[in-house]
Amino acid sequence: MLKDGERAIQLEFHRLLLARLKLRYGKIPSSARLARDFSLIAADVAPISHETARKWLRGDVMPHARRLKILCSWLNIDFSHLGEGETPAGKGDARADQLRHRLQQMLAMLDAEALAVVHDTAIGLLTRPGTTAPP
Repeated sequence: MLKDGERAIQLEFHRLLLARLKLRYGKIPSSARLARDFSLIAADVAPISHETARKWLRGDVMPHARRLKILCSWLNIDFSHLGEGETPAGKGDARADQLRHRLQQMLAMLDAEALAVVHDTAIGLLTRPGTTAPP
């Protein structure tokens, strides 16, 4: 089950995907056409089935990282802004809030092993002299 933040990113991606497909095709293409066209431009990854394309079109799932990168490039979707909405109030300047939000997006895509590496690195940075470790 998706966490609230992950679901928000998935919903925003779905909205952007449909909008960009309408721009490219003049309408939302069938899942068969999307699967065929995507598979043609994504020669370095395994082709997708029309069922996978259907799930993307319905907003049921997001593509995995390599496919997502190709799809964003092909349709001119700026992935760095996915999930950006209102920033939490009182958490610092806008740049810090933007970086915090992008970091949350990236963390949501990592597996447990990669998260452990990020965690250990963050703890190392926070326990340096002059910084405060989290409680």
